[in-house]
Amino acid sequence: MNLLTASDVYLHEADEFLSKGDVVQASEKYYKAAEEALKLIAVKLNITDILEKIKSKRR
Repeated sequence: MNLLTASDVYLHEADEFLSKGDVVQASEKYYKAAEEALKLIAVKLNITDILEKIKSKRR
């Protein structure tokens, strides 16, 4: 069983939008994929200052 992260899902959606020629939607999904990947890195490395900023912005 493969579990996907939020960034994996956004990346897949972005690729689909890009293949359909919807560059605006694709770029928004790529941005979200990068944002979610950075959140995972922050959690994994326990980077507390980034985690506090995420919590304060409720993202």
